Amino acid sequence: MQTRLQQSKLEEVSMILRGLWTRRNMMIFERKFESPRKVLTAAMTSLQNFQGARAALNQLKGPNVQTRKDTKWKPTDEGVSKVNFDAAIDKNNYKLGLGIVARNHVGEVLFTLSSSKLFSGNSDMAKAAALWRAMELVLELDVRMVVFEGDSDRVIKGVTDVGGNYAWMEQQYANIRGRMLLRLDWSVSFIHRKGNCVAMH
Repeated sequence: MQTRLQQSKLEEVSMILRGLWTRRNMMIFERKFESPRKVLTAAMTSLQNFQGARAALNQLKGPNVQTRKDTKWKPTDEGVSKVNFDAAIDKNNYKLGLGIVARNHVGEVLFTLSSSKLFSGNSDMAKAAALWRAMELVLELDVRMVVFEGDSDRVIKGVTDVGGNYAWMEQQYANIRGRMLLRLDWSVSFIHRKGNCVAMH
């Protein structure tokens, strides 16, 4: 599909497949059966929310948008999956948009997630929430050997710097570090748009 479909269609297919997987799990574990129309509608709504959040993020970043477009995805070592996470805030409507995509070492998409929810906070809280949700998803799907990659220097430092002073964000960072300690096959890395990187194992 990656070689035959346009990006917009590939995004639609990814969201529909995610919806079908969720529908299957609901049937098995909760004995609930969603109609195909409801699955399709939910998938398209989630995709629209993600696209809206992405557009809002690009507007917020202004001159940095071109830098983001010029940044190329870098493959991981064989057997390692990379999970990219991002978040955008719609301050006018008090909403948070989350975007997550996982790829294997050859760049094949393993799974994606986009969601939105009511939110009142700053960008650090939003990025930390995206990282937390990415970790939940990896646990849910039982993916092993994972690098979580994000572009928020402050959040990655908050997660990796145990002795840092991050005041009211410290509890959130401590929760993420606690989850990392239980999974030695996970790491978190910051991707600087000029190529610098900070990592935690």
